[in-house]
Amino acid sequence: MQIAFTENGIELAIEVTEDGRVHLRRFAPAGAPAGAVSGGQPLVEVQCISGEWDDHDSSKHAFTMPGQRLRYERHDLTRNVQGLQLSLTQRDGGLIVTSFLQFYDGIAVARSWTELANEGTEVFGVKYLSSFALYGLGTGGVRQWDQRSVVHIPHSTWIGEAQWKAYHPAQLGLEPIGCPSFKRIAYGATGTWSAFEHLPMGAYEDTEANAALVWQIETSGSWNFELSTWDNGLY
Repeated sequence: MQIAFTENGIELAIEVTEDGRVHLRRFAPAGAPAGAVSGGQPLVEVQCISGEWDDHDSSKHAFTMPGQRLRYERHDLTRNVQGLQLSLTQRDGGLIVTSFLQFYDGIAVARSWTELANEGTEVFGVKYLSSFALYGLGTGGVRQWDQRSVVHIPHSTWIGEAQWKAYHPAQLGLEPIGCPSFKRIAYGATGTWSAFEHLPMGAYEDTEANAALVWQIETSGSWNFELSTWDNGLY
């Protein structure tokens, strides 16, 4: 099964495999080249405090468990005063994970968040939950994301806010080494001062596709985002 549509200039495609796995296959500007299509990673990452991991990848917030075990349960498409909203629910035993994407009429913006519920008797200690996870940035038939990718980081400090700087991934230590890297480009904050070193924002620019993805984490508390290698591109 595939859930696919274009809304306000954003193309979305979600694949549900025969065994119920849910993959975000495309989230890109309408008409962007096929390189924007991501691979078989899950729609949402959830890591519980169980000591169990799908794969060892250092400090990355990827390849999580039970994130890899989640299976499709249902989805709904509705319209509200803001625009189209997609909700998609997955399950792993008693753990219920619902992902939301709210689109806005007249602008190429989507708001994403994730909700958890426990309908079982087992206690789940949650270590990490993604509000949005996108795999397949900078892909193109060869391993060339290092040449075509620019990361935009908004540095910040007291009376020195919003100092946007642009970097190629290698300038931040993320090199194409021929296999998945333990290295990641990661920024975040802990506590209630969410913008004391960096704004909770960022941008990824694909200079070959002439496209960009800009994000803003809506929080006055702790936050984190990261960019690293996956398959022949980035996540």
